[in-house]
Amino acid sequence: MKALFFLLLVSPAFADLIVTQGTLGVAHYTNDGVSLGTLIAPGTGGLSDARGVAVSPVGDLYISDFANDNILKFSPAGVFQGILASGANVDVPLGLALGTGGDLFVASAGAVSNIARVDPNTGTVTNPSFTFGNALVLGGPQYLTFGPNLTVTDIAGHLFRFDAVTGASISSGAFDNPVGVAFDSAGDLFMAQRISNNVLKFPAGGGAPSIVIPMGAFSGQPADLAIGPDGLLYLAATNAIYRFDLNGVPVDSFGTGGRYLAFTPSVPEPGTGLLLLAAFGSFAFLRSCYRFLNQGALREPRQCATSAARCRQS
Repeated sequence: MKALFFLLLVSPAFADLIVTQGTLGVAHYTNDGVSLGTLIAPGTGGLSDARGVAVSPVGDLYISDFANDNILKFSPAGVFQGILASGANVDVPLGLALGTGGDLFVASAGAVSNIARVDPNTGTVTNPSFTFGNALVLGGPQYLTFGPNLTVTDIAGHLFRFDAVTGASISSGAFDNPVGVAFDSAGDLFMAQRISNNVLKFPAGGGAPSIVIPMGAFSGQPADLAIGPDGLLYLAATNAIYRFDLNGVPVDSFGTGGRYLAFTPSVPEPGTGLLLLAAFGSFAFLRSCYRFLNQGALREPRQCATSAARCRQS
């Protein structure tokens, strides 16, 4: 009779990457670049031009429809749930981010040119102009992210920082057509510049930015940035998604590009390591089980249980 004991070693977290592609809809990938196809096709829920995207803690998706001035809500599977918000306060919506109090913040680039605070459940605009006190005019906000502060870039070429709780201005400055912004876990800020085709890094402790990803490190023009669950920097460009480490060293590229990026809630990825102690077993048995669990297809805990059962049947 065989005695078999399993010790599952949990590997780093994984999450799916959501990529908006304008009139092509919304695509999704694993965070290591495997295409999962189209998540939301054009026309679903009236979607015409997908721009900003934010993902709730339970996986619901918020998509800004640039052409129709709507914020649409979808289930994690891409099923349309309704128009969350529309109207003058979210006119010409671009970037989206979940921030203070779990609310949804909308970069509205229309006539009002504002950051609107929206209840993510009811769609009520609780504050039509969340930010205030900035010396430079907010000229069409387009990308935004929350970290140690709320950081916003606008079409007019500015980078703004606001208090994440009160919305009060912290700083502002002019740059070379800044677009996507992202904070790493240390509080360093990364910002892409579309004309220079590079990425700047602003140290968390203050000081001048440095070029961390130079021109020529990727093809096309940059759009959004995001930090993945693997700790890598993801850059959406014209024709591909690029991954870099936080020092700007290229890792790989995949996909067909995009406009805005967001990750689904991350969970530990099981099944990439397994220690087997088998009494009266064979090395061939051990190798076959390890190979099966190390194929990279295991992405949910329930799959581990199934896989272990299949190993026991080998």
